[in-house]
Amino acid sequence: MYERDRSARVVAVVALPDAAHDSGSVAVAVARRWAAHGRDVLVVDADSSGPALASRLRKATRASFSPALRGVPSLMAARQPLAAAVLEEHCWHLGTAGEGSVRLLLGPTSTAGAPTAVAWLAQHTDGLLAANAGRHTIVSMAVPLLGSLEALLGAASAVVLLAPADTEERFEALCAASGSLIEAAPCCSPCVVLDGPAIRSHEEIHTASGLHVAGRLDTVHERALLGSRTRRRDAKAARTLDDLAARIAFLAADAGREEPGRDAPEQQLPQHGIVAPITDNSGPGPQRPIDGAASLGIANGGAVPLRTGR
Repeated sequence: MYERDRSARVVAVVALPDAAHDSGSVAVAVARRWAAHGRDVLVVDADSSGPALASRLRKATRASFSPALRGVPSLMAARQPLAAAVLEEHCWHLGTAGEGSVRLLLGPTSTAGAPTAVAWLAQHTDGLLAANAGRHTIVSMAVPLLGSLEALLGAASAVVLLAPADTEERFEALCAASGSLIEAAPCCSPCVVLDGPAIRSHEEIHTASGLHVAGRLDTVHERALLGSRTRRRDAKAARTLDDLAARIAFLAADAGREEPGRDAPEQQLPQHGIVAPITDNSGPGPQRPIDGAASLGIANGGAVPLRTGR
């Protein structure tokens, strides 16, 4: 049985079916930001509920990506014992702005192949994480496939639900999905990234779902999500993604700590002297920090430092 390396992080990004942003694109965006701070990251594409990540990457970067050449399909066809060198041969290397690296294990381009690929990942979870030992792993997935990926969720040090909450129906779907995530991820406290505006405040969402709100992601062009360089027109989106990547890294790092008050982020933050510049603007009254907002220096094993002001 693979024993999780506490120095490395396993993060699952899970998207609801009607989220505007897919989990694969968000996973790549977070991975690139971690790599910019010197971390080596493996992104495992286990989300085939929407358009193929390979196609979206091709449009954003003008480079060709084929899962048949490098991805879960090619790894399955190779029928080789999982090892670091074998995994390396079947991953695409994405450009980064820092000294770290991002390797991408693509899922199948067809939704018809998704169940087979997910079943393979479920059977080889221990081998996959062992082959990537000492590096960070971010797995993108969709809610309909959660039941097949319990082993990956169980190994996660952070689980992020990407969910819209701009209508009562979508808010109820968020709350329904939260129960499954909390049960499937016993090693951490899952959080939610709101996909656009919400009809409830962050406190109300936390009370109803049990999930802390890690932030909000408004409409972001795929160029900003998947491109290796940030253009001036995407500067605002890039700052939002920087902050979300920092928060997720903090949550993943915090999952390995055994400290009093670990389950109460709002009580724990002051002892680390952490600043949380992102605020909850969802209701009337003065702005205030979002639940559990935090940062630690990723170079010291935690997260990318958050900005200390606007």
